[in-house]
Amino acid sequence: MDEQKRNELKSESLDAAISLLEDFEHLKMLSTQAETQPLDLRRSSAILRRWLVEDMLRQVANPRLRTHNQNMTVAASAIA
Repeated sequence: MDEQKRNELKSESLDAAISLLEDFEHLKMLSTQAETQPLDLRRSSAILRRWLVEDMLRQVANPRLRTHNQNMTVAASAIA
């Protein structure tokens, strides 16, 4: 994926990335509570469904991660 396409995808998925971070903070907060309410569990279920079934993780991660080959190229050029 070229840099221009990667940047386009990053900006298109910015709202989803922000939502993912907010959802993660919510799940992290829930994990520290001794007791949870049914509403918290329903929200957690919706978060996990969005991440896994609706493919939100891939949508957010793909333009932000380099492939193994790109990482090797960057590492090789840094050594040279």
